[in-house]
Amino acid sequence: MKVVLADDEPLARDLLRALLADIADVEVVGEAGDGLETMDQVAALDPDLLILDIEMPGRDGMAAAELLRGRPDGHGGRPAVIFATAHSDRALDAFGLDAADYLMKPIRRERLDEALERVRRRMAAAGQGVDEACPDLTLDAIWAPTRQGQVRVPLAEVSHVVADKDHVFLHLNGRPYMVRMTMARIEAVAAPFGLARVHRSVLVRPERIAAVSQSGKAVRLRLDDGTDLPVGPAYRSQLRAWIGRAAVPT
Repeated sequence: MKVVLADDEPLARDLLRALLADIADVEVVGEAGDGLETMDQVAALDPDLLILDIEMPGRDGMAAAELLRGRPDGHGGRPAVIFATAHSDRALDAFGLDAADYLMKPIRRERLDEALERVRRRMAAAGQGVDEACPDLTLDAIWAPTRQGQVRVPLAEVSHVVADKDHVFLHLNGRPYMVRMTMARIEAVAAPFGLARVHRSVLVRPERIAAVSQSGKAVRLRLDDGTDLPVGPAYRSQLRAWIGRAAVPT
């Protein structure tokens, strides 16, 4: 994965480069200090990913990402974008520009790994000709079909999400709402609203976790409404960070 780093602070680029240095499939191929230089680097280097600050001189990160939307996907076209910023109030704007993720500075390695995994899934989906667009997605909610018509499901109020093949079920106030959407796509848009993956087919809001149980090697969560959910082995480190290392087996 070829990456361009765009930030007007050299120290911020240095820190990102250090975080990326030991990731086997990532190569930093270029750097930029402002929006205009960013566009030149993208045109010259054709990166797979652009990690982009928002506040930069000249053309800011949002303006650069907006221009990139006009490029076609694929070689010589549009890279995936991860915003890396100190500003928490621009997440909705970022995801409106189809950002893969929105990282808050100082960037933690764990969150960077999650963001890179989203980019990998996007690249894999693009290679398979999968269209992950969802016309029913707004900036902060998903419109779900019901027998009575469409219902707006605010992402900030969803307790958990469960995937089943090419559908996901958004659980709000004890009721599931089914939408046709991939898990990778729903994870990308739901992360800024406090939902995080605990299993390949489950997202959960951490503050809704009431208990953790273990049976043999299996780990499960119980939410405050009594919902029982599995925890995948790959996601136990994230769970330990939320509730304490002693509560979750390795």
